[in-house]
Amino acid sequence: MKGVKGSSLLHELNGCTILETQYNLQTSFNSVSNHDKGLVKIHFQLLGSCAHEIAKTPRVIEQGYFNMFRMPKTETGLNYQGSICHSLEVLFHEKFLKTVVGNLNSRLTDFLKLKSNKEPISFWENNQPLDEKSCNLINEIKTCTLDGVLKKSFLETKVIELIELLFIKKPKCISLGVIPARPPQIEDTVIHKVHTYLHKNLNKNITIPQLAQFAGINTSKLKQDYKQVYGKTIFKHLTAMRMTEAHDLLKAKELTIAHISQTVGYKNPQHFTVAFKKFYGYLPREVV
Repeated sequence: MKGVKGSSLLHELNGCTILETQYNLQTSFNSVSNHDKGLVKIHFQLLGSCAHEIAKTPRVIEQGYFNMFRMPKTETGLNYQGSICHSLEVLFHEKFLKTVVGNLNSRLTDFLKLKSNKEPISFWENNQPLDEKSCNLINEIKTCTLDGVLKKSFLETKVIELIELLFIKKPKCISLGVIPARPPQIEDTVIHKVHTYLHKNLNKNITIPQLAQFAGINTSKLKQDYKQVYGKTIFKHLTAMRMTEAHDLLKAKELTIAHISQTVGYKNPQHFTVAFKKFYGYLPREVV
């Protein structure tokens, strides 16, 4: 579709499916999904927003929120909005959820008995905010580097942990409470690899074009996505990583300041000292 670029990643597991989608949009984008077996799904909105059509009323899930739906056997409309729209959905067979949760959540048991004919039925009246624990599990799912049977086993384990977190360890409806200005961090798989690469090469002078080539994306998208994920520009974040590493090395008292400056990418120790003081407010030799 014109003005829409995107990708999707599907993992078929035993009893459930993980679907990750990411769209770069110039305008809103409508999509249709068909669940011929009337599945249950949890929709996590990581970036942008997505609207489910429920009883002819859009149920908008904003960035940093999630909800669970009993899906009808007919087609369901979705509307994505935001320059970058990124979501992760976990679709379950009813038997799988019952096996994991059992009778430990009566509300979920009652929900699974409902039959959705034409419109999705939401589990929570209000969308729920992602917290740190659920974000950590989603990040582990998104950044898994295993292959084959090991990957499948790992993802199944993480999905079960996610279900237990939402329905067993927190059996009552989660309170919306006060939502932080920025939801807990969700790592983008490609950007996570860029971050790891930078952290392993703090001593090197790496350019944006080199990073873009490594990531397989253009420089503009790299800079935009990196800031979206980590909240800082690449070089500000790189400086923070270098200063944190330098501080740890200085505290260990095993290397000279000159050696440490080289280790974190500063050929001139004086330049390193200036950068360190600007970042921390005190000199490298004052670290105790």
